[in-house]
Amino acid sequence: SLIKYFRMFLVVECEVFLSRLIKLLDSSEKDMWMRTLVLETLKELCSDLHFLSTLYKHYEHKAGVEDPNIFHNLVNSLSHFVQQVFIHDPEMVISIIPTKMRCLEMLNHTEPPTINTIYPITTAVFCLSGIVNCISQLATPKSDYEPSKEQLYLCEQMVKSCWSAILSMLLLLLQKTTEEGLIQDLLAITQLFAKTSDLLGSMDPRDATLTSLCKFALPRESNSDVQSLTIKNILILKSILSIVESTGSGLGSLWFLILETFEHLERITTKSSSSVQSSPEPTTFMTSSKSPLFLELGAVQVMLSNLLRNSKNLDNTAILNLVASLCKLSHATLTSQPSMASSPSALFGASKLIDVAMVNLYRINVIWEQLFDHFRSLCLNKNHTIRTFAVDAITQIISTAFAQINTISSPDETKANSGEEKSKPENTAHTELSFLESLDELARSSFSDVRQITFITLCQILQSSGQSLTDGWQLVLQMLTLVAANNDKQHIPNAFKSVQLICSDFLSNMPTDYLTITITCIGCYGQQCSDINISLTAIGLLWNIADFIAKETRFAERRTPNEVTFQERLWMTTFTELKQLSNDPRPEVRNCALMTLFKTLSTHGSALNRPAWADCLDQILFPMLNEVKTAALKCTSSEQINIELGKQTGKTVLGILHHRRNTAQKQWDESLVYALGGVMRVF
Repeated sequence: SLIKYFRMFLVVECEVFLSRLIKLLDSSEKDMWMRTLVLETLKELCSDLHFLSTLYKHYEHKAGVEDPNIFHNLVNSLSHFVQQVFIHDPEMVISIIPTKMRCLEMLNHTEPPTINTIYPITTAVFCLSGIVNCISQLATPKSDYEPSKEQLYLCEQMVKSCWSAILSMLLLLLQKTTEEGLIQDLLAITQLFAKTSDLLGSMDPRDATLTSLCKFALPRESNSDVQSLTIKNILILKSILSIVESTGSGLGSLWFLILETFEHLERITTKSSSSVQSSPEPTTFMTSSKSPLFLELGAVQVMLSNLLRNSKNLDNTAILNLVASLCKLSHATLTSQPSMASSPSALFGASKLIDVAMVNLYRINVIWEQLFDHFRSLCLNKNHTIRTFAVDAITQIISTAFAQINTISSPDETKANSGEEKSKPENTAHTELSFLESLDELARSSFSDVRQITFITLCQILQSSGQSLTDGWQLVLQMLTLVAANNDKQHIPNAFKSVQLICSDFLSNMPTDYLTITITCIGCYGQQCSDINISLTAIGLLWNIADFIAKETRFAERRTPNEVTFQERLWMTTFTELKQLSNDPRPEVRNCALMTLFKTLSTHGSALNRPAWADCLDQILFPMLNEVKTAALKCTSSEQINIELGKQTGKTVLGILHHRRNTAQKQWDESLVYALGGVMRVF
């Protein structure tokens, strides 16, 4: 009471008295009951907010050489006392909290009381808790209280003065404690101290606390499984997540250590699940999915999921740090454990990347470069499971983002401050091109499975979001054209589905600049040799294109007798593709192309003006007729041709053609008849 109520008037006397108390606590030669008396006295003082702040101001805050550092010595003495107890009895483990006793109330006894060693330790914990709570109360704003700059500076200096001793004491007690209640109390102090340090901008104490908890959270032996976990491990993991939830914006590279800890947990639980499934023995209480331990592990997983879901509230710098740490973790795991690359724990980092990306779609532009660089590297992995996982991840993110593309913000972090915010259409175009450039890169992969998933996804994107595409059409058509031009037999069917979808649903929405590329793309699918049905269907699409050109009101232009209009240029492009197909080595394809060409000319020829007809004759009809005639004359083969119908018992089954077209020469003659007849009808 003397110190608490008269400290302002007895500054020197309080210094002497407190110094004596600290020396008594530090002295290992003193009886435990005497040191316990000191702890009980300090417990009352350490819970006094005004006493602690005054203590630091009077004896440490002036930073003089002769300052007594009472506050610093007090915290160090508490930590030193706990260490001495465990050095004297290294095997001691706190498993039961003794009945509370007060030595201060026994001063009238003639004999010193018998002290259970655990009692002074728990009293030291109360002292520590009081100190941390007082600093937190001074620093934390409330509805009726706003700390001044001087108070915040005072708290910051107090934290810097005592954090090392507090942390070492907390970790030692956690190591030596199995009693759940005390563990919870210690972790509550740890969380409060870390959060207060973060609030004050003292990053070293916060980072050291998180680093220590991460290293202490789980057993690190290679053979660790769920049975090696205790409630202490679970509570520490929950504490880590609680601290990160409050301080995530400033964690920086510390994210890596935190995520690595939970990846290790995933490895332990995955290993245990695998061993339980493969074991013929009955499931034990510890491995049962209904056991308390597994329920607590489930709660930890939910907390981790919520933490990543709340990453949408982080600022751009913080989300970039989180994504960078996940990429680094994923790369490190897959590089160091190639034999386990397909296990869920090895894909922990990559799977969490997907979770983070999906809740941050509104600013996917900010993190897309990092995300795609990492998943692109996984798409080059020799392991099929990893490649499939990576390309599925990219395509899932892109497909979902396309559906929300109008809500995605610009990647420019300073746009809000600079006043130069990009327009919504410009932001959308940037995002659209970024995604499609990524898909284009995957479409050129050397791995067939990557290309297959890419073209399936492209079709899905067109189905769901094709109506909103603008500048991205060129990339889409380039991807589709490349497949046919390379005669990629395995992926032409999937890619051609997108071509058909474009022709049936999106021609009217497509900017006119890309219609020419569309016609060329269709022509490439007509020329590919892997599937004749696709070639014939492509020719039918060219006929549909011609009808679309004729009906589209966007092409209505003022006609002049001596100029070729844009509409007529599109027809010329269509006729050019049909002309090239009319010289195809496959008779079904070239005959279909010839008939379609002349049918188109007959239907829409009246819409062509004189210059367009001149170009058509000079560039389409006469060259086509000459090419077919030349091919028919050069073909002198009289070898009989049979068509392949299929296979039966591993042998090819051939069909016999009619004698009028069972040789190549007869088939070319037939095509020449179509060409001559068509030209005659046109004239």
